[in-house]
Amino acid sequence: MASQERFGFKWTTCPQLFLDDTYQEHVHRWLTPLEFKDFKGKTVLDAGCGPGRISYFLLKAGARVTAFDYDPRTVELCRRNLELFPHKEIQYLSIYDIPWKNCFDIAISTGVIHHLKDQPLAVKKLVEATKPGGSVLVWLYGREHNGWIIYFINPIRFITSRLPITWTNFISYFFSVALYCRSHYLPSRSPYMELLKKCNFSRIHELVFDHLLPRIAKYYRKDEAIELLKNAGLENVQVYPVNNNSWSVIGTKPKMEGRRNTKKEKDNGK
Repeated sequence: MASQERFGFKWTTCPQLFLDDTYQEHVHRWLTPLEFKDFKGKTVLDAGCGPGRISYFLLKAGARVTAFDYDPRTVELCRRNLELFPHKEIQYLSIYDIPWKNCFDIAISTGVIHHLKDQPLAVKKLVEATKPGGSVLVWLYGREHNGWIIYFINPIRFITSRLPITWTNFISYFFSVALYCRSHYLPSRSPYMELLKKCNFSRIHELVFDHLLPRIAKYYRKDEAIELLKNAGLENVQVYPVNNNSWSVIGTKPKMEGRRNTKKEKDNGK
């Protein structure tokens, strides 16, 4: 079973949107340095939208959102979850097949790129879809401060990502109990543990299940995260630590590209 199908199972097994203040804080951190107000009136591409949680907050902020995912069950769930919002378009699509060119003010992808086989190509597709002068933002797993996941969870994931998905779901409950107890009953200075302390067991189980599902999970060093966006042609690339265990990386598509494209189109029309 491919990763998108495994995640599709997860979304239909854990369909709750968790659209409370705690989840909003998760989203707010993933989108650093942007604020929700920055999306008002903007055209936004949400790549790998899942059940529509990120899109929900962007639409609520006044954005016009085009969202897509590569699992039909997930797309249908997203359509149901966002049906009350008028300014949205939801499609079944692979990130590698993005058809839009120079269309969006902002393109985002949270928690998706690090699970893909060709991560540089995926980011380049986001850049192509973004208007010259627009922004591309991705949230990536960080290698720094994640040694316990890399050396303990990753070997377990190597097994669980190849098991029948119902087995993986069952196994994830045991780790969820451990993480729930760790975050709720033991003191910690970790900003991530402080955030998890506000989460109920269902939300924590979903997070654990999410980590045990995919066969691919790359953990980026800070310099690797910056290089990923720079190599895709973005400038002014900035990286921000999120929860001390991940990165929000944002860059700007050069405006000169738009002028070059316009000149090329005019020349072709002669």
